[in-house]
Amino acid sequence: MKTIGGNSGYVGYSMSKRAQQARNNGIFPKTDFKKEYGISERLFKVLEGKKIVFVSEWHHTSKAGNKTNFYSWRDDSDLEIWLNKGSKVKSLARKMKNEPKLMDYPATREGMDRYTIDCSEVHRFNKAISEQIENIFNEE
Repeated sequence: MKTIGGNSGYVGYSMSKRAQQARNNGIFPKTDFKKEYGISERLFKVLEGKKIVFVSEWHHTSKAGNKTNFYSWRDDSDLEIWLNKGSKVKSLARKMKNEPKLMDYPATREGMDRYTIDCSEVHRFNKAISEQIENIFNEE
């Protein structure tokens, strides 16, 4: 690792040596974690909510030395499950529905009641999908 500008704690101008070591060990900032494993934002939120993916450490990054959270898998078996069953997990995540938009409902009592019911149905459906994803990681 080459240091630049006399700063022995940084690799280049944007990443600390420890941040680089974390990357080498498969621990990444959120955006890079999603890119590395091909995970969508929606799926990332599910995995994080189920604590399958979590903030395992933080490091200084950028010229300003910002504090950046780095994410990792709960354990090595979760990474193995992802590598073996990731396509199934992604397929389930794609089935998840978006929340209804309030603006799509008439501003009447009936419209608001329908909106509330539709939101509840979407939440219930997405929760069921989320639990299926969690079961994939917990069945091993």
